[in-house]
Amino acid sequence: MKVHIGLAGLPYEVELRFWLACKLLMSSPTPVQLHKWEGKSYDILVADLDSEQGQVAYELALYSDTHVLFLSKDERTGHLSGARVDKHATASAIAKMIEHALQNVPAAASDNVAKGLLGICLLQGGNGHEVLVRNGTSSVVIRHNTRRIYASSREELEVAKQQLLDATWSCVAITAPCEHQYEGLISESLDSFLVSACHRHQSSLAPISDTAYRLGVWPDLIAFPDNKEALRLSSALHRKGWHVQGLAEHCGVSMETANAFCWAMQASGALKLDDGTEEVMLEPANDVLQVPLVQRMVRRFGLKARQVHA
Repeated sequence: MKVHIGLAGLPYEVELRFWLACKLLMSSPTPVQLHKWEGKSYDILVADLDSEQGQVAYELALYSDTHVLFLSKDERTGHLSGARVDKHATASAIAKMIEHALQNVPAAASDNVAKGLLGICLLQGGNGHEVLVRNGTSSVVIRHNTRRIYASSREELEVAKQQLLDATWSCVAITAPCEHQYEGLISESLDSFLVSACHRHQSSLAPISDTAYRLGVWPDLIAFPDNKEALRLSSALHRKGWHVQGLAEHCGVSMETANAFCWAMQASGALKLDDGTEEVMLEPANDVLQVPLVQRMVRRFGLKARQVHA
């Protein structure tokens, strides 16, 4: 059996040492093969938790029994799953770690860890792509830059919510996006869509990692004006960082509800790891203020503004 190892977010020099380590293991009775992490499931995951891609890969690996090796500048990693790798470890030392990890690899790896519409949102959020996502006859377009999701009908959006965790979703990047291609489509706030979908599937969602999170931006929950639970969770996470258990207790909701909300916000791109520092908004905030309100609404909701000539 060949063991597949995924590398997520590693610096070039560290990645190179992993390739050299695998060459040292060529005589091993268990062959290994390295891959650049692309959201698929691997027998062993190597993730740099100081990178956004590494964080996402680590979160998705928690769905299964994937053996994890991780790199992190933070010395307090006792609560994390997996074995820590020194960024300055030699290729021979890394080879010994991989050899030890091979003993803990299950006979068959699960291949549906990062699949599903939720996994696609988590993976594509940091790529800056607009993506077309299909599942059988259903298809939606996800635009993380405008934080909206598009479909041909409301029914199709409902199907996407019902099939959020289905492993049959596939996606392709839209290489030349154009505003006109979304005319005539139904759209919904990506935040609202994911909050609703994750709430439906909250009993099937794995616990999100036990770290502190906070909201980097206020979510667009216009579809849920009376959802007091979502508003309380948003308010708490926007003010400061919370662990999920503390968040649930503070807001008076179940752990499942708080966990599902955090998964939704992470998949939409609104949720960030709380490193204890305040984000400073300078130029972006000034740019927003300089754009007229009507133009901001046109951008936000994908409308086509009528041109008025002098």
